Amino acid sequence: MAIGRRIRAPLAAGLAGLVAVVALSMAVGAPDVEGAPTKVIWVSPRAFVLGQNIAGGVLTMSSPSGNEQHVTTNKVGDLQWVDLPLQLSNTIKIKRVITCYKLDAATSYISQVRLASSTFPPTATVKYDDGADLLSTTGACHYGMTVSPIPVNSEFTLSLRLNFGSTNEAIDLGAIGIVYQ
Repeated sequence: MAIGRRIRAPLAAGLAGLVAVVALSMAVGAPDVEGAPTKVIWVSPRAFVLGQNIAGGVLTMSSPSGNEQHVTTNKVGDLQWVDLPLQLSNTIKIKRVITCYKLDAATSYISQVRLASSTFPPTATVKYDDGADLLSTTGACHYGMTVSPIPVNSEFTLSLRLNFGSTNEAIDLGAIGIVYQ
């Protein structure tokens, strides 16, 4: 009986310590690539608006399940943009963008993730530009490139450049994560 108590007490203390470490790491945030603690602001894709359409087509957005933005077009081609105005605190510094999405087919894809800031119209400055082609047809979250911290000192808009290979295909946009320190 005494041996059982001697084993249970240190085991319970060890588990309590492990729980405390896990809770602390969750409160601080997951480490980024460099190992510094980071935090994520998640933004709903339902806030996307139609952007510039240099291809000349008409983009259509709907939300069949209520949790995504389903984007289609009536014209094949590149340079069809959707924009997401962001409301960010000026106390943060952006480190990367997480883009969650799913494609009907790999011939229609997201070809650019861009953050631009603006104070006085009609000018804007590109602050983050990830040109990786996002090609997942099963659904994925693309953890964009990590950059030197970008201070939020004006209005920021996230833009996605869409390239449609067929008018019968759609691009589903999911949650957008703004990783900051």
